Amino acid sequence: MDDEPIKLIDPWQLDGRMVILTQVLANLFFSGAYLGINE
Repeated sequence: MDDEPIKLIDPWQLDGRMVILTQVLANLFFSGAYLGINE
């Protein structure tokens, strides 16, 4: 019965945010490294 309130929180929303955040950070990192190499 204690598991029911946890299920109300949509895990896909949290995973989606983490994926987007990870992709944004990765894009910034690779963009910075790419520009750093070109310079």
